[in-house]
Amino acid sequence: MTERRAEFANAPESVARARAFVTACLPDADGPLRFIAALLTSELATNAVRHTATTYTIAVAADDDEVRIGVGDASSVQPVPRSAGLDEYDGRGLKIVDALADRWGIDPGVSGGKQVWVVLYRHVERPGWS
Repeated sequence: MTERRAEFANAPESVARARAFVTACLPDADGPLRFIAALLTSELATNAVRHTATTYTIAVAADDDEVRIGVGDASSVQPVPRSAGLDEYDGRGLKIVDALADRWGIDPGVSGGKQVWVVLYRHVERPGWS
């Protein structure tokens, strides 16, 4: 499994760069997988920007069977999925992650932070994403 990493500033405009980094790491992935990877990256990077005051790192690991994307930051505050009301602007990010990722989780970071990660299987048909 090959892995690439990049660090991003804690700024809203970094989310687009994080998405571009992830899609550039997946040149051989099909369109639906790249789209979902970019969407999940947006959700996790946005959470890192909004809920921490630290830079964040994106790690992308891929092999023939799966793609793993991790977003790590130095904050010890753990993300918690919540149920947003119909009239609320935000609060759906981790629900989207849960719905679209084949697996996801949170690992403790080396220096007290954390990494939120998602796994997408390459050989899964994703109806409606063609």
